[in-house]
Amino acid sequence: GSKFGDLDEKEYVYKEPAITKLPEISHRLEGFYGQCFGEDAVEVIKDSAPVDKRKLDPNKAYIQITFVEPYFDEYEMKDRVTYFEKNFNLRYFMYTTPFTLDGRPRGDLSEQHKRKTILTTMHAFPYIKTRISVIQKQEGPLEVAQ
Repeated sequence: GSKFGDLDEKEYVYKEPAITKLPEISHRLEGFYGQCFGEDAVEVIKDSAPVDKRKLDPNKAYIQITFVEPYFDEYEMKDRVTYFEKNFNLRYFMYTTPFTLDGRPRGDLSEQHKRKTILTTMHAFPYIKTRISVIQKQEGPLEVAQ
């Protein structure tokens, strides 16, 4: 929201230790921005589905958090064999969003689909900072959930 100023609608990928859980990160960010804007003015959106800005309260600061994982094309997977290669020089990340063709986020297994979203960061991980801005976002192919 507008409370974020020039950070409004910006997306970032955070690098955290492997043992860090999503609720822990969510709680930490909610606390940090709660101190900045007031606890009642911050709300965390815990769903990766697209957000309709018209339905949001302009007086609140919204943070949307989801889990991402490194993304590799098929040809890139052949070159990234070792643990080091799979965790170094990472700029592409992916998350999936469940949906049904009639617009609901979830439904019967026969109706369920997944939307793949691929993010490109400004710099590659590992990096000096634990947060890198997203410079490109593309929705990948739709898949039938299995």
